[in-house]
Amino acid sequence: MYGYTPNEDLQIRWDWDGNGTWDTPYDKIKTISHQYTAPGSYLVALEVKNNAGLLAAKTKMVITREGTFTDDRDWHEYSLVTIGTQTWMAENLAFLPSVGTTTEGLGFYVYGFFGRDVSKAKSTDKYADYGVLYNWPAAKMACPASWHLPIDKEWITLTSYLGSSAAVKMKGPSVTAQWSPRSDSANASGFTALPGGSSYSESIDLGSRAYFWSASSYPDGYDQNAWMRNLGISTGLVRNWSSKSLGYSVRCIKNGHTPPTASFTFNPPIGTTSTIFQFDASGCEDLETKAMIYWYAGIGMAMESGIRITKRQKRNRINVRILTGTRSFWR
Repeated sequence: MYGYTPNEDLQIRWDWDGNGTWDTPYDKIKTISHQYTAPGSYLVALEVKNNAGLLAAKTKMVITREGTFTDDRDWHEYSLVTIGTQTWMAENLAFLPSVGTTTEGLGFYVYGFFGRDVSKAKSTDKYADYGVLYNWPAAKMACPASWHLPIDKEWITLTSYLGSSAAVKMKGPSVTAQWSPRSDSANASGFTALPGGSSYSESIDLGSRAYFWSASSYPDGYDQNAWMRNLGISTGLVRNWSSKSLGYSVRCIKNGHTPPTASFTFNPPIGTTSTIFQFDASGCEDLETKAMIYWYAGIGMAMESGIRITKRQKRNRINVRILTGTRSFWR
């Protein structure tokens, strides 16, 4: 039959990073090895050709992760993923110094758990699958040292890099934690978003929506609301704002990617050629430094709230002037 080619005679070639340049010549050998030297997401392309010169192609995403990170506050280990220039935790934060409701000052909550026993909360399937739900004040201080709660611009950087299908690329596989009903999750980015729901006076949306905090207030400087991300079963990744008292999941991003913010004001708003304008740039800040301050302050507030600090956390005692004057905090 014209064009018939035995499988063993089909020729194939590979493109390891989706850049349009074939990295191997045509060959009849069907198995091959390749190693990536940097973490990231790689679009691998295969092209197959028969004796008649007819072609077929297939692409798949290969994800290489940075490795793992162990939080020395509780020895919880997290998978990591590098997406573009950003390194993220590839699972929800599970730091749980206390447990209660998200309506409290520093609100830490495990979906469906009612009580104050941290050990019992950590033994639940919901904690194992989805981590902890935090109100915004708790989310601001929850990420470990060298990590921080992403600002709104960092979420925008992530979704811009992933493109129009960002939501599908971010959804974790259904076999890990079921999106209900089954979603079109692909997780090509390795972000592994899971539908952990939300909490306020009651728990809602488990299995159908993922909510993630940002560190940015909405509008800027406003005390009541903050930017967040909402990922649903059949919807894209929605950028919205929400009350800071609600309980959402946290994904920490590694320090080193966020430039300082530029901000200034001037007065009067309108003048003449004889007006001397006053300019004030004191609003400029390094948000990663700010995140670290919240981390230290959070440990201090945890101590004042009676939360137990482990011996390992006490190994370095430092004096810092944060929010409430000079105090001794343990890190």
